[in-house]
This record gives sequence, C-alpha cells and structure tokens, in this order.
Amino acid sequence: DMQRAVIDGDLPAAQKNAQWIVENTVADQLPVRWRPNVPRVVEAAQAVVDATELPAAAEATGQMARACGNCHEKMGMPLTFTEQDPPPAGRDEPDHMKRHQWGADRLWEGLVGPSDESWRSGAEALLEAPLLREGKHANGADEQPTADRVHALGSSALSVDDPAQRAGLYGELLTTCSSCHAS
Repeated sequence: DMQRAVIDGDLPAAQKNAQWIVENTVADQLPVRWRPNVPRVVEAAQAVVDATELPAAAEATGQMARACGNCHEKMGMPLTFTEQDPPPAGRDEPDHMKRHQWGADRLWEGLVGPSDESWRSGAEALLEAPLLREGKHANGADEQPTADRVHALGSSALSVDDPAQRAGLYGELLTTCSSCHAS
C-alpha cells in the first residue's frame, strides 16, 4: 500500500502506511535470527514518514524493499511470487500503462524477494511498450520526457546487479511515475 501510494503521488497515504510499519514492526516479537535485519526496514519506513516531498519517500520506499530483500537473502528464505504473464502489449494508453505497472511490480518483487529474474522481467517490460500517447498532459507539460525517462530507467535496470543501486533506481522510477500521475 505504501508503494502504491508513492506511485499515485499520494505522500500522506504513503506516510500513513509507513507509520503502520514503524509502529508494528517490533524486533522483540520476531524470531531471534530475524532481529538484526528489522532496524533497516523500520529506518526506511521512518524515512517515508519523515519525507517532506515524494522523491524522498520514493527513495526510502526503494531502500525499504532492499532491506526486506536483504533479510530474506540472509535468512536463506527468498520469497517466491506467483508467476504472472505480462498483460498483452495492446495498442492504447491503458494497455501500455497495465504493462508498465506489471513491470514496476516485477521490479518490486526483484528487490523484496530478492529475485534477479523478477528484476530483469520488470526492466524488460519498461523498455518494450510505449508509455504514453503522443501529446501533452492535462497541465500542458510534454509527455515525451517522462516516457523517455521510464525507458532509460528500464535500460539501466537491466545492467544493474547491486541491490543498493537497484533500490536507488527503483526510487527514481517511483518518482517518475508519481510525477506523471500527479500531472
């Protein structure tokens, strides 16, 4: 929910969900071997709570996903996700957005899993489909730079293996998504 709120450009909703994580993720209530990993998750969620702008919340969201993935990896318990076929390529803007949302979801899974396969699938989805129709946003801004930025992030994602760099890149993607959705 926090991730979706950031994508939607809704900082108060992202902060509300992050606050829940901060208040309800108590290391003492978890198995002993998990406890060393909990502070990083809570710190990243707190950074979302403290964010005054969406880009900071987006960056912290990527860092939280990375912290989750680090814990799963250290515990030898990577998450497995139900494999989902990408939506058909389609020809109109709603179809393109569904495909890009599918890609963003795979990047998220790639971080929290962690899963190189999910990460690559998400990056490829961001590259392949057009993002927006040609023209202008309702506010008059040109759409092409946003579309170009998403495709560039997809291209960069394919060559990034380091989890910290992936988290940063994911934060950039969330910032790009939220700026477009807000306009």
